[in-house]
Amino acid sequence: MLAAGFVGGHGTAAAVASGFGDQWPEALSIGMTSATVGIVAAIVGGIIIIKLETRRGNTDFISSFADLPRELRTGIVPVEKRASLGNSPVSSMSIDPVIYHAGVLMAVGAGAYLISEWANALLPTVTLPVFSVAFILGYLVLFVMKLFKAEQHFEKKLFERTSGSATDLLVAFGVASIDPSVVISNAVPLALLLAFGITALLAAYKLLAPGFFRTHRVEQSIFTWGWSTGTVAMGIALLRIVDPDLKSRTLDYYGIAYVPIGFVDIIIVALAPGLILAGYAWPFALTAIGIGLLILIVARLLGWWAPSTRKEDALAQI
Repeated sequence: MLAAGFVGGHGTAAAVASGFGDQWPEALSIGMTSATVGIVAAIVGGIIIIKLETRRGNTDFISSFADLPRELRTGIVPVEKRASLGNSPVSSMSIDPVIYHAGVLMAVGAGAYLISEWANALLPTVTLPVFSVAFILGYLVLFVMKLFKAEQHFEKKLFERTSGSATDLLVAFGVASIDPSVVISNAVPLALLLAFGITALLAAYKLLAPGFFRTHRVEQSIFTWGWSTGTVAMGIALLRIVDPDLKSRTLDYYGIAYVPIGFVDIIIVALAPGLILAGYAWPFALTAIGIGLLILIVARLLGWWAPSTRKEDALAQI
């Protein structure tokens, strides 16, 4: 639940928790707590990291935190810099453009829910998360739109704003769904788990990221920090602070990398709860760790990851 809450956020935490069903009802509160702490760590930790990196002169596009535009420091955009939310592809006389786009997203969500319920009815022992089904169904809808050139009748920015609003609501509902009694009864192990997760990600930022990111290290690393602790949105927010014009092309690289990562996420979300409930928690965990180590070894052999070999460089990273 730590990984689901940190990397996936409240949505993935809810999806994984639903896989446990009534056999572990506390999973939802633990997952939502992890996601909430992760977002706080992403924002607070990210800002601290950015301030330290700018003071050391490690950032490529800003020289001082104080040089940031006022809207990035306060969250309030001046009137002269406010941008349009998008162009409406439909007449508001027929249907509101926001509802028009939200309807498509809600249809995908409803369809995913019905498919999940149908699959779970056919195979009661298998739980198919709505999140995973919606991810695949969304890709199918997008494919059909492009196939029939229907995407011209929609506005990408309005889709983004609608999904962004849904994410904000998800976070609010996720925090509200936390059962304080569950958190209190698991306070010590949960605190240790969260501390371990944040420490591990800090170590990855300091020790692993410099070897992978040869150019624009801070910009790409801070995006990964935000993504790993909060959500992709947190990573983008932190990236826009150190790279306001997105010159590092970090999001381009992320878009390419997420194609395989996305499908791996779906598999993990769909299979992990069932494997854990079946008594394969340790084999699952050890397999995941082994795959992670294998990726590092392959990256090292192929020259994709070049860890520092000098002691002073390692100390400087710490």
